[in-house]
Amino acid sequence: MKQILFILFALLFLSGCGLKEKLENKPQEPAIDSQTDAGQDNSSTSLDWAGTYKGILPCADCEGIETVITIKDDMTYTIKTKYLGKDEMVYEQKGDFLWNEEGNTIILNEKNRTPRQFLVGENYLLQLDLKGNKITGELAEKYFLHKAVK
Repeated sequence: MKQILFILFALLFLSGCGLKEKLENKPQEPAIDSQTDAGQDNSSTSLDWAGTYKGILPCADCEGIETVITIKDDMTYTIKTKYLGKDEMVYEQKGDFLWNEEGNTIILNEKNRTPRQFLVGENYLLQLDLKGNKITGELAEKYFLHKAVK
């Protein structure tokens, strides 16, 4: 009986040593780099995005939509649109916007309509489709608004 207890004790001791070795040789957790996670570079943190952007967006039943968007550091915007070839009326909306999770797209907070989204690049905004995807096809290049020079 003593021999059985001795063998069990020896096995437990040896297996414990193996476990200790495994724990000691466990790979170290990578050091957290504050610039790789929360501080990642994206449009909202890296670009001088505030300003006025202008262009003529495609229109299904007019010559184009002359569009001027001003986005401000305080997360507000003004958008002015004029339907070319229809009338001389300039429509103006004001509101606030937010950034998507990736920090590369602004989403205009618009009442009574699906919010418009714009990918923010170096000195341009690119209007996205209703699902937040880049517009493709023949007219894809016509959805850019370029930052006005001060």
